[in-house]
Amino acid sequence: MNKIKKLIKRHKLLAILTTITIAFVLILSYFFFSLFISGNNKYGNRLKDIKEVEISASDLNKYEKEISKNDSIVKASIRTQGKIIYINIEFKDNTTKDDAKKIAISTLDKFSKEEKKYYDFGYFLTKESEKDSFKITGTKHSKKDNISFIKS
Repeated sequence: MNKIKKLIKRHKLLAILTTITIAFVLILSYFFFSLFISGNNKYGNRLKDIKEVEISASDLNKYEKEISKNDSIVKASIRTQGKIIYINIEFKDNTTKDDAKKIAISTLDKFSKEEKKYYDFGYFLTKESEKDSFKITGTKHSKKDNISFIKS
């Protein structure tokens, strides 16, 4: 018994450091497994209430067809990813940048009030022409009422 007490007294600092190191490794292991291993959802809990306002594929197709009815549009596509609705619109040669922005703004009327409050919108407006081409991007945050166009 005396030998053990002497050994502990002699290596007191080493015992304390070993205890701290083991505790630190256990804490790091817990955080590693809880953050990286156990979570399977890449969006975290941001989409926990999406079931209340989730847009079905048939609704997206309906919106896409309604948007494509405009005479200035060559092709329109809509897709969702998480909480973002991406709207890609390709315009005909006779469309101006301002007209393209107005058409993009009018697409918001197709979505319900709840959908506009929940989803963010991303717009990609393009026109490929020999004399006048443009690529305009815009975003609308769910808490805002208007689209912010980034490049015009």
